[in-house]
Amino acid sequence: STCSFTVQVVDNELPQLTCPSDITQGTSAPNCDTTVSFATPIATDNCGVSTVLLQTPLSSGGTFPITSSVVVFEATDVNSNVRSCNFTVTITDDDPPSFTNCPGNLDVTTRAIDCANQVFYSTPTASDNCGVPTVTRDVGSGASGSDFSLGNNTVRWVATDSSNLTAECVFFVSVTDPHNPSLTCPSSVDVFTDSNSCGTTVNFGSVTAADNCAVNSVTQTVGAANMTVFVKGAATISYQAEDSSGNLDTCTFVVTVTDNVAPQITCPANISS
Repeated sequence: STCSFTVQVVDNELPQLTCPSDITQGTSAPNCDTTVSFATPIATDNCGVSTVLLQTPLSSGGTFPITSSVVVFEATDVNSNVRSCNFTVTITDDDPPSFTNCPGNLDVTTRAIDCANQVFYSTPTASDNCGVPTVTRDVGSGASGSDFSLGNNTVRWVATDSSNLTAECVFFVSVTDPHNPSLTCPSSVDVFTDSNSCGTTVNFGSVTAADNCAVNSVTQTVGAANMTVFVKGAATISYQAEDSSGNLDTCTFVVTVTDNVAPQITCPANISS
């Protein structure tokens, strides 16, 4: 007699499949995406690999948007055993915005009545590869149409995109003072000598100065000081005022001392003979 039986060998071993490591890549300006390339995973199997197929729409060499995308591959062996693997492609925006309009430096002069002037400039504008950035003016920077004071004023605008990347627009508004101070001298003075000298002490009053910014100094440049003795004759008095920007003004007046005291004469006593 005889007997028989069947030995069936079944392949239940999944294929081996290893995906690439996760990929992080920046955008490619002026676009808000980028091209990403990666290798197709190589599968191995104890009986043989039938296919290795991409299961997601984004393939190597394709354009990936600014987000995290999961790429899935699936390997099938000759006996229909299946193994999958995946990795993540993350695209970040590393391109800051850029200013398309940033005013140049401005030079203006103060008004004659005060130490500032109104300045107008075009509002800065910016663009970005991933949308329209927010453009704001720094606190402390002068707005267009506002008064800028004497000196070098820094104006700073900042553009911020959706990824919090920033760009700066910086320019300077230089305000100079071309206006001379105003110096007022007393009127010319006419006085007489004292009865016992050929001069007299003169109080010619005060000199006043004003400026649209600030008077730095008032200096007597010619003549004797106030409340001192002036001798007979005409004496010129000059003053100079200088403001904080080095602008000058001068004024002059004359102190005239006249002798109106008659001479004293003593005759001899009467003579009898």
